[in-house]
Amino acid sequence: GAAGNIILNVNDIEVTGISEDGQFRSRIVAFCEGNSPARDVTITTNTLRVRDGAEISVSASGSGELAEAGDLKITAESIVLDGSATLSAEVSAGDLGNIELDSQLILMRDRSNITTNAEGAATGGNITIDTDLLVALDNSDITANAEDSFGGQVIINALGIFGTEFREQLTPNSDITASSQLGASFSGTVEINAPYSDPSAGLFELPDNFVNPKLLVATGCGTSDGNRFVQIGRGGLPTDPTKPLRGQTLWVDLRPLPRHSARRRKNRNHASNASNPVNSRRSRIVEANRWIINNDGVVELVADSVQSSPFISWFSPYYCVR
Repeated sequence: GAAGNIILNVNDIEVTGISEDGQFRSRIVAFCEGNSPARDVTITTNTLRVRDGAEISVSASGSGELAEAGDLKITAESIVLDGSATLSAEVSAGDLGNIELDSQLILMRDRSNITTNAEGAATGGNITIDTDLLVALDNSDITANAEDSFGGQVIINALGIFGTEFREQLTPNSDITASSQLGASFSGTVEINAPYSDPSAGLFELPDNFVNPKLLVATGCGTSDGNRFVQIGRGGLPTDPTKPLRGQTLWVDLRPLPRHSARRRKNRNHASNASNPVNSRRSRIVEANRWIINNDGVVELVADSVQSSPFISWFSPYYCVR
């Protein structure tokens, strides 16, 4: 008889793994072997994860005309297929099975597949994907292929498609195909409605004249040439490059004073001298020209106020020529 329908409404679903001998997959499946149709699998969830060889499928392996595959319908916020995971709707002899996916994100990695392939004389099924972002990496394929009949139809409506593109045949890359082994005239159709489906869009060609890094590094002198770098005191490099340099030099204002300020100060000094007259005559400072020993036995440097002969100072300025 016909297989029954599977309807799942849960928060999150994860289907993962296969048996140790690799013969049995973890799966959600509506399957029929005889001359009867398989029914539908309908899933509504927040996050669907299928990984490590697991699968969700509708399939009919019978050879009669009634061996029709059902439809696989998934509505989720995100669909993640990883590690040879599979979403499939396959038939051997009857009419096609379909896959409908509605999700904000569909991520396919590591040889995962979404397929409506048909064996024998069956026609490839249809795949309809509505998503914001479709990412297929590591030889993950979306296929609606057929053997001895027409390929199916693939319709993708997305804001962005990355890592995959339409190709006539399967390749080691991630592909979108709807081919037939009977030739191109029996191939199905692939319709992609995405403004950012071209991986090369927005790219520009870079110059191929590579820069030799050896030309960017200055060759310094060897250690035998006696190179030196000396930093002394706080006036050189800061101890911590992330902090400001803290110098010890005091700031002195050496700006010239305005003329009217100097004149006002001169007038003020003149008025002060007039009110308090003092003897402005001061003794001229004379450089010591001899030394004596005083009564305490201490050597003192003294200067004669009256010199009989010109005295030549011991200090010679740098501009004097000897």
